[in-house]
Order: sequence, then structure tokens, then C-alpha cells
Amino acid sequence: MSATGNFPPAEAAKPAGEDREAAAGLSPERPRLVLITGLSGSGKSVVAKSFEDLGYYTVDNLPLPLLREFLERPGELVFGHERIAVVADLRAPGFAEEFPGLIAEIDRMDRGQASQGGQASQGGQTSRCHQPRPTVLFLEASDEVLVRRFSETRRPHPLAPDQPAIAGIRRERELLAGLRPRADLVFDTSQWSIHETRTQVYRAFALAGEEPEMVVSLESFGFKHGIPYGTDLLFDVRFLANPHFVEGLREQTGQDAPVLEYLRQQPDFEELISRLADLLAFLLPRYRRENRSYLSVAVGCTGGRHRSVAVCELLKQRLDACGWQARLNHRDIGR
Repeated sequence: MSATGNFPPAEAAKPAGEDREAAAGLSPERPRLVLITGLSGSGKSVVAKSFEDLGYYTVDNLPLPLLREFLERPGELVFGHERIAVVADLRAPGFAEEFPGLIAEIDRMDRGQASQGGQASQGGQTSRCHQPRPTVLFLEASDEVLVRRFSETRRPHPLAPDQPAIAGIRRERELLAGLRPRADLVFDTSQWSIHETRTQVYRAFALAGEEPEMVVSLESFGFKHGIPYGTDLLFDVRFLANPHFVEGLREQTGQDAPVLEYLRQQPDFEELISRLADLLAFLLPRYRRENRSYLSVAVGCTGGRHRSVAVCELLKQRLDACGWQARLNHRDIGR
């Protein structure tokens, strides 16, 4: 079983300006910095979460004075993180007017560092901008799609709180017209689902051989205490004989050897474990292929102390052996 999946071609993602892979060659001492911007409703939140899945430290909507300082020395302000993503857009006052100039200033500093061996001087002073230029990712979508998205969420456009969304969309497009050409990469998300948007981020910014982890959670529970909220896959193992009614086993749990030995004596138990493990071996790579970041698997018995606990323990061993590193939670084991 493999935790990796194959992504569809990223034909809609078009580089704009410098080679979008240039940042991949940064030395380990310098963080890789991505600046996410673009039109409201184009998917910046989805993209930010996708960077988090790739292990980026993500910051959203910094005020411009803080953004300037952050871009100049991200490694100092976010110590210990080699990859950082920052979302900046028109929510910040003065963004449209000041942001293109900020990027231009960073461009000049970066060129100055390159020409002077990394020491960019300004009036005899060494520049504080020790970091390479951020990779700028610009998100956009068609007017029709943006209007539909605002209608579906029932939220006003930030630039037109008391007007139709199209008025704010057109105004924002005008304000950002000068910024789009400065982007290193432009994503048009008009025809993309959330999953396709994530795929494009992974293809463009994941390191060679890297794919975001899908967290698999195994949870045992008792039906009499209710089904766990947010369960993706649920299995009922109440057909197994209940150790609760066996003298000496009631106070023990599915983690104890006598309970496990009792269950192993049942002819269906080992086959159940094998069939569930085979089913998960089939399903998990396919869920991963759909860019799922989390999958919850719940196993229930009557009280959540014996059968479901034992099944989850053995399934975790099988999944760990195949490289999935499942998380384990026994919700009702102490009841």
C-alpha cells in the first residue's frame, strides 16, 4: 500500500514572469517564501490551507507595515520554519496603492544583493532584506464565476458591501491590474473545484517526491454513547461475541491480552481484521488521490471497551506496517 497518489495535469496553471521553480533552489538556511494574492472569491483560503498541508507556515492578512517587515526578514520572525506562505489582499488598507511598490522595492533589493554578493547597500547601510524575493502567486477567476461564488456564500464583496457583487469585482480587478503582471505564477480557478485547486498548488510548490500527508484516524466507540461526529467510514462489529458477559473480562479492555485471546478464538475475528485491512488498503490510496487531508474511520461495538478497541488496535498495526501511521483514539474505553 502506498500513501502517494497521481495528480492530474496542471494545464491551467500558467507561469507569469520568472521561472516558478526558481525558488526551489534556495539554500537550507533561507526559507522559501510564497506570497499569495489576487481577487476576492478566487480561492485564497483554499490555497492557504493547501500550503499548510505541504508544511508551510501560513500567515493571513497582515497589515502592510507588518507585511513589509515580514517579507524583509521572515526567517527571524518565524524562526524554525523553512517554508512560509503569506496571504495579502485588499482587506489590508492601502494594499492596492502600496503593494506593487513593495514588490518593486524587494525586486531592487534582491538584484542589489545578487550584484554585490548578497550585500545590498542603501546609503552606506547594509539592507535588512537578507531574504530572496518571494514567489508571488496571483489568483483570479471570471466575473461570472466570482458573482456565483459570492451568491452561494451570501457574503458581500469587501469593496461593495452595499452594492451588487459585480461592482466590487470590477473595481478590484481594476485596482489589481498592475499587480497581476508582476506575479510569478497565475492561477485562474474559474473551472477548478476545491480539489483541483489543491492539486495545482501541490504540483507547483511541492518538492520533488513530496506529497501532503493524509491523516488517518482510527476511533473505537460504543453505539450506546452515540456515533462519533464527522465519521467518514463506520464499521459495526457487534456481531462478535461480547467479552463483557465473560467472567473476568468485563473490567478489562480490548487492549488487554485475555480479551484479545478470547476474541481470537472466535472463527470470524481474524477474517474480519483481514477483510477490513484489505478494504482500507484499497480505499486509502483512492481517498488520497482525491486530495483528502484527513480520513476518519470509526469502529463501534455496544459499549466501546472491548471489541471495537481490539479491532482498532489490530487495524492500526496493519496500517502502520504499510506506512500510513494511523492515529488511534478509544473514545469510550474509560466508561
